[in-house]
Amino acid sequence: NRTFKEWLDRLADIAHNLRGSDGKLIPVIFRPFHEHTQTWSWWGASCTTTEEFVNLWKFTVKYLRDTKGVHNFIYAISPQMDSAKTVDDFYFRWPGDEWVDFVGMDCYQGINNAVFVTNLKAISKVSLAKLKPCGVTETGVEGFTATDYWTTNIHVPLTGRRVSMVVTWRNKYDPMESGTHYFSVFPGHPSERDFVKMYNQENSFFCSDLPDMYTPAENVTVL
Repeated sequence: NRTFKEWLDRLADIAHNLRGSDGKLIPVIFRPFHEHTQTWSWWGASCTTTEEFVNLWKFTVKYLRDTKGVHNFIYAISPQMDSAKTVDDFYFRWPGDEWVDFVGMDCYQGINNAVFVTNLKAISKVSLAKLKPCGVTETGVEGFTATDYWTTNIHVPLTGRRVSMVVTWRNKYDPMESGTHYFSVFPGHPSERDFVKMYNQENSFFCSDLPDMYTPAENVTVL
């Protein structure tokens, strides 16, 4: 417990220093204990009971928020959903509505659009039921070479879905360096033109397309 709180103290220090040029705190999506549906982490399905995981989640939120005064974190839960899942699957070890701000999923479905669409439909239903934004917190295909990956396997499944963001996993190596451990595009990749094509679609939004999200809407009260 002492060691864990030391880790959280360091994290809180980082959070308090995430400030823009105006000196105001920058809100960030914080995704603790990701892929808790799996077995490879110390907080995972085979290492904790449901009660232990929920208590861990609540302790983390309370310590950061109430003890350390961190108020610029958007807490995201992110079960791993690589095969077709149902709405109920997203509630695996759900900490409680008041403890989750963002519904995510790590979905490494490869190029299986049927799985991706099924899970996007399910997470959208959870988002609507809980009145919380949702998104794909990890996805991608390691070392992919498909020239139409972005339009075929990302843009098409996401079209018409109420999803706030999509994040691919890291680019560590590319073929011009020391391997093929990459999950997204880079200059010279076979899908580079296809990524630009997706970027230019009317229903795809990147940083330059976002509205002013930091000015509260008129006549709207956030509780």
